[in-house]
Amino acid sequence: FLGRIHPKKGLLNLIEAWTRLKAGNATAAGQWALAVAGWDQGGHEKELKTMVGEKGLEGDVLFLGPAFDDAKRACLQNADAFVLPSFSEGLPMSVLEAWSYGLPVVMTGQCNLPEGFAARAVEVRAEADSIADGLERLLSMPDAERRQMGCNGRDLVVSKFAWPRIAAQMIEV
Repeated sequence: FLGRIHPKKGLLNLIEAWTRLKAGNATAAGQWALAVAGWDQGGHEKELKTMVGEKGLEGDVLFLGPAFDDAKRACLQNADAFVLPSFSEGLPMSVLEAWSYGLPVVMTGQCNLPEGFAARAVEVRAEADSIADGLERLLSMPDAERRQMGCNGRDLVVSKFAWPRIAAQMIEV
């Protein structure tokens, strides 16, 4: 995850989902870590860290702090996937940025990027069970399938969300 740390982003449910994933598939979850990069809004990060401690996930859920410019690029370059279990989004730039780095994405329908599901992003509801199921699907995929998901997302960004396309749309308007 990379973005604003706020209750509407669904991070409490993501951490609960990670707990369930570890309990149900320790092998897959043991090969992955959940990294949360972003800036805290309203003290929500403290609530998340408390939950992580209560669940015994200190080594599995990493809080990286705010990530801008080079730090953001490093996060995206070193990630293997991206998740946004949001309750509400307009146009989530974080998903578009993740796709621009070729990352496979797990997201909710409330992210308002239905074309992402056509490009094979994993769709989940903003509920812990659904997020856990989506993460399980992603982690259980062969590497080649995850890479193809990321390539599909990158192609979508290039064809629909890159500046040349947006400029052409603006000219049409």
